[in-house]
Amino acid sequence: MRGNRVLQIIEELEKSSPTMAKRINREKLSEIIDRILEIIREHKTFCIVGHVRPDGDCIGSQLGLALALLNEGKNSHSLESRFDSSEIQISQHRGR
Repeated sequence: MRGNRVLQIIEELEKSSPTMAKRINREKLSEIIDRILEIIREHKTFCIVGHVRPDGDCIGSQLGLALALLNEGKNSHSLESRFDSSEIQISQHRGR
């Protein structure tokens, strides 16, 4: 079952970016996705970190990952640097 989900993720990636699909090493990508899923299964709490002066992509990616982890019953803390590196905001997300 896990292998099917990894294959589904790779196929979705290939459909969304035909240019990238030409460069994908499916075997290596499958190993990476398997390892990511294994780490998520093994742990309960995660720290999600963006970059300094986050743009919409950064904030959206953090939120998307936090929601995905929440959906799996995991806890996460998002660290976000605002306008300079001296101002940091921490958001907590509690799973089941």
